[in-house]
Amino acid sequence: MAVFEQVQESLSSMGPRELSASALAAATLGYGAPIFWQQMHGALLADVTKLQPKHIADTLLALATHQLCPICLLEDLQAQLPKMVASMEPDEAVT
Repeated sequence: MAVFEQVQESLSSMGPRELSASALAAATLGYGAPIFWQQMHGALLADVTKLQPKHIADTLLALATHQLCPICLLEDLQAQLPKMVASMEPDEAVT
């Protein structure tokens, strides 16, 4: 899919919103290129402290949808949850 190749080339210039939305879109559409996901996980991991509640929810949903388990990313997302729980909307918290 040419769209995700373009996304992959732009990962370094994306912010948290674009990264989490792109991950969710790729997972929802079943895009499975391993290099794409390795680079996406790296980009998300690099910005994990910048993620807002919606971004965390989208990232977790993308990981669950695609059934990928990048341990470092999951651990860092888990570490961010206690800081975010109070500001999460109900639909984000349920995710």
